Amino acid sequence: MNAVRILALLLSFMFIGTSACLADWAYNFVVYDGNSYQVTDDVMDEADIAKRVGEVTRYSDEEGTYSGNFSNAFPVGTQYYAIQGIAAD
Repeated sequence: MNAVRILALLLSFMFIGTSACLADWAYNFVVYDGNSYQVTDDVMDEADIAKRVGEVTRYSDEEGTYSGNFSNAFPVGTQYYAIQGIAAD
């Protein structure tokens, strides 16, 4: 009977451990129009910000291949803006 309890306890820990694993991203990023952009701490002057070009439509903390307007750092609804004088590609 004790062997069954120990086995059940070990299996419980195994399932709890696997469900709690999250991705360990190398860096925060957003995907916009097929391009991936690394998030930095650079501060922009308001005058350098151009028009709104989109927003995050999908967030995930699980590794995979994502397209569209995806981010591993920002919630759905976070807006994207172009930067004056810098091509988006």
